[in-house]
Amino acid sequence: MRFGPISLVRSASIDKMKETQDFLSEQNAKLSVELGSGSTLHSFMHYPWTAKTAPQAILNPDTDQKRIKEACTRIADAYAQCKKESDETNKDVGHSMWNEVRTRHQEFIQALENKNVDTLCQLLPGFLQSELVWGLGKYDLKLVDDMRSVSEKSHVQLRITDALMSLAQSIGAHPVGSVEQQGSKVTMSVLDTDIEKLFKDVEQKLGFSAAAPEVAANYGCRINKKFVTIDSILHCYSIQRLQQLGATAASNIIEIGGGYGCMAHLAHRAGLKKYSIIDLPWVNALQAYYLLMSLDASDVVLHGEPKKDSGIHIHPYWHFEKIESNSVDYFFNMDSMPEMAYEACRGYLDGIRSRLKKQSGMFLSINQEAQAPNAAAKQNNVPLIIEELGGYKRLSRHLYWMRQGFVEETYVVDKK
Repeated sequence: MRFGPISLVRSASIDKMKETQDFLSEQNAKLSVELGSGSTLHSFMHYPWTAKTAPQAILNPDTDQKRIKEACTRIADAYAQCKKESDETNKDVGHSMWNEVRTRHQEFIQALENKNVDTLCQLLPGFLQSELVWGLGKYDLKLVDDMRSVSEKSHVQLRITDALMSLAQSIGAHPVGSVEQQGSKVTMSVLDTDIEKLFKDVEQKLGFSAAAPEVAANYGCRINKKFVTIDSILHCYSIQRLQQLGATAASNIIEIGGGYGCMAHLAHRAGLKKYSIIDLPWVNALQAYYLLMSLDASDVVLHGEPKKDSGIHIHPYWHFEKIESNSVDYFFNMDSMPEMAYEACRGYLDGIRSRLKKQSGMFLSINQEAQAPNAAAKQNNVPLIIEELGGYKRLSRHLYWMRQGFVEETYVVDKK
């Protein structure tokens, strides 16, 4: 009832409004706690309030000293070859956020520059719980602290359940709910699920294991006695997409910007045996360690070592110029081209056209397009640069199943 500017409200209505406000405040506070650790809070695809979680696992640094020493020796030799080539050609990729990231790792960079194998043997066995992995995967030092303080619903546990459900829905191992058909409850409770069964169904659909190798002090969860990380689930999606696009053991696949090597490891496990990484030399060193410690050492070829017909080959960025024209079946880039210097990103996109097989080659891009500011000015927008360059035909464009704010696109060479 209103009396001019004054409104009278029944006490029962006031109580109901207060009850609703208290509920919303409680849920917002709960969500803030659940999403507030680390730098990946933006990535949830489902409401996490009712999520079931798997037991968490925080690994210790590697201890096999013989294998560590052998890996670090090969890494030091490969970096020395990169340094020699870089000094001779004065290679430059322009200024980007990665120039700033590199300055954080002076001890590691100096060890590589000086071929100090002993220091590398100290730094690399636990690098996934160090600053070295920043920007190379779903990792953040705050996440480990959160796991140690929260035993059942840490951020990592929630993200793994969320990513596993997204993967399951993307490959048809779990149906996608419908608010229109089933109401809001199905949306709010989708992560209240039998995780062990869901994981089993996902692996059966994938046809390969979604587990991560237990190296470099990694951290995640154990599901069905298997060690699983956020990245191992995310990259399983990318691998099955490559397979859906036709990739086989005979396909020549090149990943531009390979993170710390997780995607390459899982691709090798899934049967994609001719796989190469192009990246910055110091990042190559991290990839090399991860892969040498998790695969047969003979399946990993570092820069400067004799090339093989199969296996994972790791090269610095200027090796891209040496790739033969019309020779690559699939180029893959995920969450890195926007962060490069504009000149570097444009150079890759310009060069991919001539190196893809013209009749069957494809470029799979999974990237954000926000163009947020970074050290150079602003981040790149892959489709805008491709449109400027011309020479491509886009086959598909849709939202990425696994993370908020990312777009998945496939391109072929325009034959016109």
